[in-house]
Amino acid sequence: MKQYLKYKIEQKRIVDSIKLQINRQSKLSDIIQVTLEKIRNFLNLDRLVIYQLNIPQYLQHSEEYKLINEVTYEVISSPKVNSILNFQQENCQNIDKCWTKYSQGFMFAVNDIEQSNLAPNLYRLMRQLQVKAKVVVPINMRGKLWGLLIAHQCHSPRIWNYHETQMLRQIAEYLGIAVYQYQYYKELKHRKKILENKVQNQAHQIENALLAAKVASQSKHEFIGNISHELKTPLTKVIGLSSTLLHLSLKEDRILPIEKQQQYLKTIQDSGKHLLKLINNILEVSEVQSGKHFLKIEDISWFKLCRKVVESLKIQADTLSLDLIFDFQLKPEEDIFCGDKIKLQEILLNLLDNAFKYTPAGGKIVLRVWKESKQIILEVEDTGIGISKPQIPLLFESFQHLDNFRQRIHDGGGISLVLTKHLVELHGGSIEVESALEKGSLFRVYLPIKTRADFDRNGRILESGKKPSCNKKVISITKDKEIATSIERLLTAEHYRVVWLIDATTAIKQINFLEPQTVILDRDSLEEISDVTNLVKTIEEVNKAPVILLYSQMDSHEWEYLLENSICDRLVKSTNLAKLKDKIENLN
Repeated sequence: MKQYLKYKIEQKRIVDSIKLQINRQSKLSDIIQVTLEKIRNFLNLDRLVIYQLNIPQYLQHSEEYKLINEVTYEVISSPKVNSILNFQQENCQNIDKCWTKYSQGFMFAVNDIEQSNLAPNLYRLMRQLQVKAKVVVPINMRGKLWGLLIAHQCHSPRIWNYHETQMLRQIAEYLGIAVYQYQYYKELKHRKKILENKVQNQAHQIENALLAAKVASQSKHEFIGNISHELKTPLTKVIGLSSTLLHLSLKEDRILPIEKQQQYLKTIQDSGKHLLKLINNILEVSEVQSGKHFLKIEDISWFKLCRKVVESLKIQADTLSLDLIFDFQLKPEEDIFCGDKIKLQEILLNLLDNAFKYTPAGGKIVLRVWKESKQIILEVEDTGIGISKPQIPLLFESFQHLDNFRQRIHDGGGISLVLTKHLVELHGGSIEVESALEKGSLFRVYLPIKTRADFDRNGRILESGKKPSCNKKVISITKDKEIATSIERLLTAEHYRVVWLIDATTAIKQINFLEPQTVILDRDSLEEISDVTNLVKTIEEVNKAPVILLYSQMDSHEWEYLLENSICDRLVKSTNLAKLKDKIENLN
């Protein structure tokens, strides 16, 4: 009885120490190794091992892996006992049935391999591993077999009593708890890392949004300041000089000389032209950015176009004491170009006008034209005040000036270069800048050589002579403002351009002009089903764009009728609006 009580007390002490380690969330490998050592000493075993199942083993230089079974932990009594660490096979007569039994809690014990009726392959394996007696206890983790706790007696047979096998079973249960806790903690740690990354990304997004809002606010402030300056100066002249003329015209004894009157009227006219140009530039930039700006394609002569621009600026150059040079390097057979004559002239005028503004008297401005590979290159080089490197990207931002609007000495709304960049891109080209302070600037435009076949009927460049597949323009026909707003928000976030039309009967002209990828038609905007089908057929004749029908309620007979009359797909407005993007992409 004394011996038994001593045994139970020692057993409890070992189990309590294992539980304490698990509660402290010690490292799994430490828990297993210490537990094996204590149990081997307590039960006086020759060898105690963990045979772990389904360990991923990655193939060399590859992300692919295979699952293996291997001895991952081992404690032995002395060097006389051979190590079987990293052993990768535990033979069984029927391996699948064997794993099934172990997962159900089956325990396998052999007191003497010579006296037991073992399968031949298992007998050979145990002799190979110097095993005289063994006990195998499953380590289950919430009903799933994780591995086996295996006790070996190597030098002599051993009769395993009930208390020893129960001790091993109890230890296996605690090891299962430790493994589950480790894997659960590992998963929590992984989720925590994912959440931290999400929070960090959201923090960056919020930070970027705040920065964007700050920039937008600053841009708005600068826009108001720039436009105020640009409008105030000519308006002041117009109002002031016209008031003077009106005031003097009412007094018979005060007559203004003809020369003075002509000077005042000329200033008023120039100020009005300046205002008109500014307003036209703003409207043109708006049209270009909204995708409504098209090219009028024709064959033009670079020499005639450039000479006309240079000659129109000669008087201004002489007045400002600037040397304007025209360097034309194209051969006669290279002179003809396919593009929009007015837009190309505008590009040249904007670049030269910019050079005039920032080049002091006595300076030089060169317009250079030549061909390189399959593109025409335009260069406008000046000896002006130049631009610092950090400020160059601001040149093509709307309403940006390189000096503060309160301190500026040069006119301009800050949009001529923005418009120039858009006009160059409409021709499929690009623009770049080289500049340094006090050394002048060089604006270089690359324009690819195209033929008429490279443009569609609206002057947009085609890819490989075909209509581009990246047309992401959608027309929404509905009287419901809330639905229209929801569609616009949803599709704009996916980089679609959405045009909202209220009146279905007058929508055909706009559809013909805008050439949408898809038309979204609100069934509730048309009373009669015949009106729906007639409109759809007209859309198909005009543009062949697929039509998606939005509806609140519809019976099966009406849908069958619409399906027979060219409706491509339908969507319930109240619940499935989020699926609209997927339907558009599926139809195209």
